[in-house]
Amino acid sequence: RATARLRFPEIEALQRARVARAGELAYEIEGDVKEAAGGMRDATFVRALVASWLAERPVIDYEPSYRFLLDVRDALATVTRRHQHALRIQSHDDVAAILGFEGPVGADELLARVSGAARIIRGAYEDTAARARRNLTPSIVRPRIVRGRRRPPLFDDVAPRVGARSGELVLGRGASAEDPGTLFALARESARTGMPIRQKTLVLMREMGAGRELGRTGRPWPGWARRDLESILASGPSQLPVWEHLDLAGLLTELIPAWQSVRNLPQRSALHRHTVDRHQLEAVSLLPRFEASSGERLERLSPDRRRALLLSTLFHDIGKRPGTPGHSERGAAMIEGILAPMGYPAGVRRDVALLVRHHLLLPRMIACADPADPAGHRRGRRGRRRTPRLPPPARAGGRLRLQGRGLGRVEGRARGRPRAPGPGRHSIELPQMLFANQR
Repeated sequence: RATARLRFPEIEALQRARVARAGELAYEIEGDVKEAAGGMRDATFVRALVASWLAERPVIDYEPSYRFLLDVRDALATVTRRHQHALRIQSHDDVAAILGFEGPVGADELLARVSGAARIIRGAYEDTAARARRNLTPSIVRPRIVRGRRRPPLFDDVAPRVGARSGELVLGRGASAEDPGTLFALARESARTGMPIRQKTLVLMREMGAGRELGRTGRPWPGWARRDLESILASGPSQLPVWEHLDLAGLLTELIPAWQSVRNLPQRSALHRHTVDRHQLEAVSLLPRFEASSGERLERLSPDRRRALLLSTLFHDIGKRPGTPGHSERGAAMIEGILAPMGYPAGVRRDVALLVRHHLLLPRMIACADPADPAGHRRGRRGRRRTPRLPPPARAGGRLRLQGRGLGRVEGRARGRPRAPGPGRHSIELPQMLFANQR
């Protein structure tokens, strides 16, 4: 404790090196439950920071997650008969059985629990480390003296109902913790400015019912909620911590109940590193970087096409389930139940469902066919297997093809790897990446 302030920068640098070496437990199929980000080392670091008085105890209750990872480590040692912390794929079934995850999807349930625990621990780690850094930084903010009494310093106004304090976004003047408009304003400003939302603020808003308020009345979302959602989705990579904080606070699944079906769901694929929910968010975060061969970008598309592109990318894998094929058709059938409560018109719901249904077909055309070749379109129509004809906004003749090289690079990033090996790297999983542009 006496030297904690002096050693904190050195220890934090060691933590960053460890994470760079071991990766992120929440998104690894064969993660290290001790060394990876979100593992037991992170929980130990949080305890040490709290014990050293550099930071107060985090708002996130990470202790149950830490105990679960200890159980996983003990079960892994029992299975392998050695002291190791890497949860290899050949040990998944046996470890799952010891921990009570039975059935053909027991290993997937285990990985989902490990992912959820790692995200909670990592959230507590980042919150505590950020508070320690702020406490170590000298501040020129002094309490105000009003009529001889000390008052806390005022926060900065960032936007209506949104304030900033100590580098975090908090409730502003006139804001209500139970108002969903305030929740969307915080998320929108966080994506725009890159400032995190204070976790205690999000927990308070969840307890006050801000996430449930939109669905409580039984009426569709108001227009401002849809506009704020689309603004966040179009903000690029800065939206990723926003969704992560909302998810940790339990607000994301209250806003979008269908998200619970893919939350922390692992993907047993050599091309997918992230869980299903994170993969969808990673994909939509890359959309602003895309540029078609003609120079078209996301912000230049018409509002309807941009809306369909953002929403179909966000929900393109929403139908995935452990051990069951046909996630494209299942996801397309779910779109109506997801977007109708949000108040999106029937035309938007139809376009988004169409793109989700065919998001595995069009990549093959990108990789193997010339978009200007009518024969390729005939093969694509045969591959749709008697599904309705594409409506005008998505017809092949009006599509703009992304550059193949950039397409492979973006696909690799969306799947969590720098570049997927082999010819499959150009088979981007999202036909939405084709900017549908009817001239």
